Amino acid sequence: METVFVDILNIETRDELVGKINEEENRINSDTDLFAFFADPVNHSLSPKMYNTAFKELGMNRFYFASRVPEGMIRQAILKMRLMGIKGANISMPHKQAVMDELDEVDNLALLCEAVNTVVCVNGDQITSNQRLEELPILKGYNTDVVGAVTAIKEMGCDIKGSSVVVLGMGGAGKAVITGLADAAASEISVFVRKLRPKEHSRFASKIANAFPGVKVNVLSLGSGLRAKLEAATLLVNCTNVGMGDMEGKSLIPDITYLHSNLYVMDVIYAPEKTKLLEQAEAAGCKGFVNGLPMLIHQGEAAFKLYTGIDRELTIE
Repeated sequence: METVFVDILNIETRDELVGKINEEENRINSDTDLFAFFADPVNHSLSPKMYNTAFKELGMNRFYFASRVPEGMIRQAILKMRLMGIKGANISMPHKQAVMDELDEVDNLALLCEAVNTVVCVNGDQITSNQRLEELPILKGYNTDVVGAVTAIKEMGCDIKGSSVVVLGMGGAGKAVITGLADAAASEISVFVRKLRPKEHSRFASKIANAFPGVKVNVLSLGSGLRAKLEAATLLVNCTNVGMGDMEGKSLIPDITYLHSNLYVMDVIYAPEKTKLLEQAEAAGCKGFVNGLPMLIHQGEAAFKLYTGIDRELTIE
């Protein structure tokens, strides 16, 4: 099942959107419930295949497309979502934090981790797909990355409880992973960032530490004690975009001597399948390592339930 890419920012009406989706083949009709993926880049995304496969297998008249939304343009994309009756959307880099300001409601877990990756039209049953909306739909934001990340880490065999963890990055994905690790009772989370913003980073670290007593959260500049923290760590998680797109073939870990055989490594990136970091983990003989595909699938299952009310294991063809 091929992914359909649509430039939502240059679409003015729902009829135009339906026509654009149907350019290659008649996939949908005026009554089809539409769902979207908003990010930049989007060409790597497996989400459309994952959701459309499930919709087809369940006989649902629903369709999921992808749209590249450059940084700073998520407000326009969410407005289009409202006007065109799009009933749900997944949000990825670089919009997971900025999108929160465009929503009517935000789930408590998403508020805690300050990032939204799933947007649902909560009054969707009252909205028909073939009429112009007199009253804009109510949109609520959730974060399913938290459960997706923790589930993927545990599947590696890594016991998070009481462990020392190193996280690279504190963007939307990083904050979700940090929240999930704290909720799973990690003892210490050392977060390394490329550009330290002391006030912002300290505020978030303090909020997580207060929400989960017993969990120590440190935010450090990349390179400042990274080797020492990794030597004591059970788990390393890369939550940056280093390793994909223009940064493919790169890693924030200088060399494999920073890693050790008792370390688990997860990279939230899933395209390419094996990033430079995962190549380093393999060469260093790390205890376990995984890319972002299991996290994608598990967070997708949680989002699918929000979209449909159905618990279902998802697959990618």
